[in-house]
Amino acid sequence: MVIKVIIGTLILALGLVFGFQRYKSSQELIDAMRRGRLATAVERAKASGKREIKLDAPVGYYAAVPNLADALSHYTTVLAEPINESTQLSSDGQQIETWYKFKAEFLSKPKINGCDLCPSAQNMPAKFQPLQQDELVLKRYIGSIMIDGVTVTVNDDDFPVFKRGEQYFMFVKLNPTMGVASLELGPEAVSVIDANGRFSPFSPKHQISSRHLTEKYIDSKSAKAALHNRRFPE
Repeated sequence: MVIKVIIGTLILALGLVFGFQRYKSSQELIDAMRRGRLATAVERAKASGKREIKLDAPVGYYAAVPNLADALSHYTTVLAEPINESTQLSSDGQQIETWYKFKAEFLSKPKINGCDLCPSAQNMPAKFQPLQQDELVLKRYIGSIMIDGVTVTVNDDDFPVFKRGEQYFMFVKLNPTMGVASLELGPEAVSVIDANGRFSPFSPKHQISSRHLTEKYIDSKSAKAALHNRRFPE
């Protein structure tokens, strides 16, 4: 009987210990979610003596279109070249965001235009304002900044950064009043224009739009001539 009591007591004690550990783990997870992943990552880095950390960008959930005609019917086409960029914390402190400013030549427009997902112009970096008629800005959740003494870098291996000196053909949702845009199609929204004016994929994993552009227009010069001041669907 004594042995049974001892065994029962041990089982109860182990149950309490494991229950407490599960509670502690759950509570830590809740606390981490409340603080946000940036703050949590910085705290852990400081605790381990790290001064630099790298994080993956948030998972992107992008729209898709079946063909070029559908893309033209839903998005503004633009030839764009980056001229400035600025990285900052989002207004809620939960994300690193990099704003890009482009010199832009707007080509075609969809007949039904709107941009529910375009970022607010209120959060645009002050140095970007005022925008000119031939400029646009967009925001991506990548970049590198220092937070509480720790350099935090967020990368997106599937969606490269924009580079100055390069020219891009983009399908964007545009708020023409504010000059802010959104890349709803993700990497498929962007094609790089090479020195010969040919289209190439912005991301090796996303080649559909650049292939369709090449099949239809061959190069950016032909695309510009064909799309300038047109509205789709016709």
